[in-house]
Amino acid sequence: MSWQDILKETVVQNRVKEIEDIDIDIDEDDCLRWFNRLTQILTRHPKTESYIAKGHSKPIENEEDACAIKAAWESPLLYEYVAKGRYVVTNRDKYEKEVMVGISVTNREMNQSYPYLTPSHNTDPYVISLSAVITKASNAKDFPRLELVFTSKDLSKTKRVLKQLCDYLNVNYNNLLEGLE
Repeated sequence: MSWQDILKETVVQNRVKEIEDIDIDIDEDDCLRWFNRLTQILTRHPKTESYIAKGHSKPIENEEDACAIKAAWESPLLYEYVAKGRYVVTNRDKYEKEVMVGISVTNREMNQSYPYLTPSHNTDPYVISLSAVITKASNAKDFPRLELVFTSKDLSKTKRVLKQLCDYLNVNYNNLLEGLE
């Protein structure tokens, strides 16, 4: 083998190593990227509010917590018709696991039992709440938590946002739609 062939082989091996390193980096933050895309479905709308009071919990910011939330959404789900105008979906094993996730959909024109579902106490009739709590910490203030509340006066816009959320999470849209109609 000539020195040119050895040099070519070394260059090729280094490039392959660089590509493998990039793939590893991508895999390492796959869950966090998934989680950020999930939250952006709601946060890109200006009327979405975070329901977490400062000092009472912490945001979800690391790969481990994001992967736990993703796994909870991929586990069997429990669909629950709470009352006319309110429908909730959660992970079935929420009381046995360290992670609880859920979506609730409420039409406040049909269900007056939930008047204060938003931090600002707005009165928009259509509400979608997305939540995730990791209860592995010993102190509730240390629980990583997500609580996003989307509200709208526009039913068709609310349905579009709900459809995007359901498609992303592989949740039955038609069941949750019962909470709006």
